[in-house]
Order: sequence, then C-alpha cells, then structure tokens
Amino acid sequence: MRILQALKQDLKYQFRHGFYYAYIFVSLIYIAIIFFVPSDYRALVAGIIVFSDPAMLGFFFIGAIVLLEKGENIFEGLFVTPLKVNEFLAARVLSLCILALFTAFIIGIIAIGFNFNYLLLFAALFLTSIIFTLLGVTLAVRVKTVNEFLIYSIFYSVIIAVPILEFVNIYENIIFYIWPTRASLLLILGSFTRNTELLEILFSIFVLILWTIIAYKWAYTCFYTYIILKIGDQE
Repeated sequence: MRILQALKQDLKYQFRHGFYYAYIFVSLIYIAIIFFVPSDYRALVAGIIVFSDPAMLGFFFIGAIVLLEKGENIFEGLFVTPLKVNEFLAARVLSLCILALFTAFIIGIIAIGFNFNYLLLFAALFLTSIIFTLLGVTLAVRVKTVNEFLIYSIFYSVIIAVPILEFVNIYENIIFYIWPTRASLLLILGSFTRNTELLEILFSIFVLILWTIIAYKWAYTCFYTYIILKIGDQE
C-alpha cells in the first residue's frame, strides 16, 4: 500500500533529521519537571504535560517537517508519483502519532505508575495527536520560514491553551466544552484518576472526533491550495 510506504519513508526522514533525538530531549525535561512536583499535584501536572506532548510537539514538528520539505523542493517530485494528498497527510500524522503515543505513555507510567486506564489514554492521545498535527499543517503550508511559523504559532498556542485555565481553577466558561483542549485534558486526567463520568467521556470523545474531521478538511484544503496548486503553476 502507498500509505504504508509513505509512512516508512516519513519515519526514516524524521530519524535522519534528528527529530527523535529532539523528542527524547524534550521528554526527559518533562520527566524531570514531574519529579519536582509535589505528589498531590503530580496527576494534574502530568496530565497537562502528557497533553502537550502529542498536541504541541505534533504541531511544531509537523511545521518543521513541512518547512524542511518545502525548502528541499520535495513536493515537486513527490506528487508526480501516484501518492495522493490524503495519503500524504495520513502518513505524516500517523508517523508523529506513533512517536507521541510511545513517549506520552512512558511519561505517564513514570509519573503515575501502571494504575491508569490505558484505553482511555490511548483514545485521548491518538485523537489529540491527529488534531493538532493537522492544525500544524494548516499553518506550515502558508508560511515561508521557521521564524514566520514560530510567530504565528503563538496565536495558535494561546487559543489552544485557554481551557487549561479551567483545570487550574482560574477561569471557567461553557464555550470551553467545545474546545478540543478541554476534551483531551478531561480524558487524559480521567485516565489517570478514573473519576470521570461516562457521559463526560462520551461527550469529550465526540468533540475530539468532530475536531478531527474539521482539522482534516482544513488541512487538506490548505495543503491543496498552498502546495499542490502552486506546483501546477510552476509547471
């Protein structure tokens, strides 16, 4: 299958450019931070860190990957092949998702131990990684440099992080219920503490699935507009 071949190539590309080393470095920092947190707050801090792992790193890493590929003119040759845009996006997202799941579970085990809901954590991390990696694509295809990406990513990050205020008891708003960040954090913390009600879990999964669809359609449109159509213009 083309998508599996694309996934294999993506993993090799990320390894060759040192993304895994950067991921290990960041994960070690996360683990060190957790060890300094008092035990009463460790689950909350670990939940926020585990959330940020697939969300923020997926967002920034896909940005770096897309910008590298644009700089190396990889897309011009890549889309001469039968590879389709949806297969390309799926391979990129899955390659980062695998990495995020692995490291997030390691962080979770170190912080909480083995006593958590594995299935719930997997569902939360899998959907979160897909959403925020696709959101990273929507920005990366529009900008030309890493500096531009970092500047605009500040606005994305602020909007993404706003619902965290509810979890640290600073500010609550009913609109947070439709935010992917709140849904993801609720599931991650619920997997650690096991005290989240079934209705909240089902609603949060529904919100994340809805955002997955929105993020995919947005990323597909942006990629086609800013990458594929420009290749056609050049030809």
